[in-house]
This record gives sequence, C-alpha cells and structure tokens, in this order.
Amino acid sequence: MSDLAGALLVLAFTFGGALAGVWIGKRLPASHLEGGAPAHFTRAMGMTATITALVLALVTASAKNTFDKCDAAMQRGASDVLFLDRALARFGPETAEIRTALRRNFADRTDAIWPEQAAPGASPPSQAELTLRLEQIDDRIARLVPDTDARRRLQAQALESCGDMIRTRWHLLESSGSDIPPPFIVILVTWLTIIFTSFGMLAPRNSTAMVVLFACSLCASAAMFLIVEMSAPLDGLIKVSSAPMRYALAHLGE
Repeated sequence: MSDLAGALLVLAFTFGGALAGVWIGKRLPASHLEGGAPAHFTRAMGMTATITALVLALVTASAKNTFDKCDAAMQRGASDVLFLDRALARFGPETAEIRTALRRNFADRTDAIWPEQAAPGASPPSQAELTLRLEQIDDRIARLVPDTDARRRLQAQALESCGDMIRTRWHLLESSGSDIPPPFIVILVTWLTIIFTSFGMLAPRNSTAMVVLFACSLCASAAMFLIVEMSAPLDGLIKVSSAPMRYALAHLGE
C-alpha cells in the first residue's frame, strides 16, 4: 500500500469514526447525555487526545531526525565523491579509467534514487549492485603502485574516502524503508478513530460541525502521511534533495 493510500485510509477511519459518533449520539438515551456526562466525556477524551498528541509529536520528531540524517549522508556522499575524484586526478593519468568508472557509478546511483529525474528509458542497477561496483573501484585503487610519498598519501586519502562511501551506502541500504512498526501505526490510528468518534457524539448536528470534523480528520491523515514519508526518505513522494548529488555529478572528471 502506498503512503498516500494509507493517508486516505486514515482519513476514512477518522471521519468515519466521527460519523459513527454522530449516529451513536442520535440513538443514545437522553439520560446518558444529561447532567455531568458531557463534561465527563470531555475530560476522558481530553486525556486520550493529549496522550495521542504527545506520541504524534515524538514520532514526528523521530521521522524528521531520520530524514535529516539521510539528507546529511547524501551531502557527505557528494563531497566524498568529489574529494575522491580529485585525489585520483592528482595521483596521475593512470587513474583515468577508475575516474570514469566512478562517475558512471555515481550517475547510476543518482538515477536509481531519483528515477523521475533520470533520462527516459534509463534502467539503473540496484543500490546493492552499485555498492558492489564501488567496492571494485576500491580494489582498483588499492592496486595502484605509487612511486613517491605524495602519491602514497593521495592513494591513502582515496582509499579512506572510498571506504567512507562504501560504509555510508551499506548503512543507507540497511536503513532504507520505513522504520515505524505497522502495529504502532494501527494503534495510533485506533486512538484517533476513538477520539473522533467521541467528537461526533458530542458535536452539534449541523453541516458546519461536519465540515470542521472533516477538516480535522484531513489534518490528522496529513500528519500520518508526513510521518510515514519522512521515515523513508529514499522512497515515496517526499525525498531528500538531489541537488548535492547533481552538483557533484556535474563536476566529476574536471
């Protein structure tokens, strides 16, 4: 199920709960809503709404942290590949083929992450295959034979930079996809449905109240959509920016 379809499902559950609350409220005996009953319902659901809001805030902060970490990793990867390319260029002309392979690997990786920005008909390899290719580039750098101290220093810098890129790529592969457990989402949506059901029970029976309930349901579903999207920053509609990677790609080989 896509994240957008999930958000629409949350909207259906929350607003459906509100409509169910209206239906229940109409059929409750008048004695159930007299005296201090409404105030009692308000206090109980206020506590539930507060707990739900705290959990939503924590999950939103966690998802934003995941998104920011991935964005920082992409920026670091872009700077690492530029540094590696320049180290190889300074090493000497015998690294020309390695630099060409590095640029091709980086271009394919960028197209794999942002296929909507790739050339029409392009079919980039998987991220795992691209990482294995980078490991082969690392092996080729290790087989270089430096004949001066300056070249040995450049080879060491290139190997260190390539190793950092490999570690970053494997880490991103392991952490790709949403890190929010599905049971957690189910429980959170259940809480929201219960809250909106109680809102419907106590809401006035007019169109204005229904529009307000729908707007609140829409906000809740949008919040869930943002949480799920940011927790998977390499997939979905909301992705990390490709600008650092495109900038690095444009300057590789110079």
